[in-house]
Amino acid sequence: MKESTLAQKFKGSVTVKIVFILFIIILLMIPNMMIKNLIRERSSRKAEIEREVAKSFGESQTIMAPFLRIPYTKIVTDKEDKATTIEGHINIAPQSTVVNGKAITDTRKRSIYEVVVFNSEIDIQERFKVDMLLDEATYKNYTFDYTKTKAVFSIADANGISDNTAFNVNGKTLKMVGNANITGGRLTKIATEVFTIDPAQEIVLGSSLIFKGTKSLNIEPLGDKMQITITSNWPDPSYVGKRSPSDYNNTEEGFVSNWKTNRFSHDYPDIWQSDTVLNKKNHSFGVNFIQPIDDYGKNTRTAKYALLIISLTFGIFFFFEILYKQMIHPIQYILIGFALTIFYLLLISITEHMGFNSGYAISSIATIGLITAYTRFILKTMKGSTIIGGLLFGLFGYVFVILQMQDFALLAGAVALFVILATVMLLSRNVDWYNLNEVVEN
Repeated sequence: MKESTLAQKFKGSVTVKIVFILFIIILLMIPNMMIKNLIRERSSRKAEIEREVAKSFGESQTIMAPFLRIPYTKIVTDKEDKATTIEGHINIAPQSTVVNGKAITDTRKRSIYEVVVFNSEIDIQERFKVDMLLDEATYKNYTFDYTKTKAVFSIADANGISDNTAFNVNGKTLKMVGNANITGGRLTKIATEVFTIDPAQEIVLGSSLIFKGTKSLNIEPLGDKMQITITSNWPDPSYVGKRSPSDYNNTEEGFVSNWKTNRFSHDYPDIWQSDTVLNKKNHSFGVNFIQPIDDYGKNTRTAKYALLIISLTFGIFFFFEILYKQMIHPIQYILIGFALTIFYLLLISITEHMGFNSGYAISSIATIGLITAYTRFILKTMKGSTIIGGLLFGLFGYVFVILQMQDFALLAGAVALFVILATVMLLSRNVDWYNLNEVVEN
């Protein structure tokens, strides 16, 4: 008889029930961690697919405007007055550069994944002055071959260059001929066919660079003054690099961004002879074509709300257990917790095929429907199960709204928690917690 009475007290103890509920919540965090690991694995798989697409389509692109490359011979005399002729190249940066670029984004589908790619056309107008080479005092013993001048531009992944890329010097059309044989550096140097210049005249070089790539488009500054304008149909640009746009206009249809640089924006010289000058330097800036929060990022953020969703759901059931004076068995709490955990597994699996919004809607409706139907048999009242279903819809709906926010997610979450706490305090203000065990037992 005493054992029966002790078992009844243990069964009806609110304190024991609360401790057990907390223990269940902690245990449910274990499968939640496993789901987070699954999300990371699937996200890594997507990154691997993106790298594979980039290898075939074109990597993230960085370009440097063309510079002039002029061959020379120089007579060097040693201590014994023995003359030796050496050969080399002198490189000249532009005095002014105007860049107008367009990047049209698209997606490439591989397996169940989509990768953002872009096709770009960059028009560049440059002005050069090379009359400093006529200074005999500075360039004594130099002989420049102006008939074999080349223009050299730089690009991160030459695999993305189109054959339609073209150049013109003072109205004369030029073609690309291949690698400029400038070793080192993170950018590939591509040279045009040779042309003739008059060192006493200003040189106007026009370039139409047509190429493709993935993820990002960046500009490496060179020369004195640069004015850069990039337009695109991508609605969510992420500006990166050593320099922010001087002005920009972002809309749902795309963006227009402008940059301005001067000689203090980089440390490249105006004239150089050693090819190593361009090596291991990075002053680039530009734009990333990435989604602000991708589907896997949203899944990760959703999984971080697991503790909140499970705790609030169990809290709702605990209050209904008190209000309806209907005992809910710990096994029933565990089953409800498993339903909430499987929600995240459903979400990631459906998201990969239908997108996050559809996945969230289907997964939440299925989970809420299952719990509501199960609650109907626990509470044995349609009104109670309907109220719980409505509360769960409100909870899942508000979490979805928070996930769509970028700048105000923390504020919205904090306000929601405050409102929930205030509601719980209001509803429980008349509860006699000291005599609650007797209420539950009755």
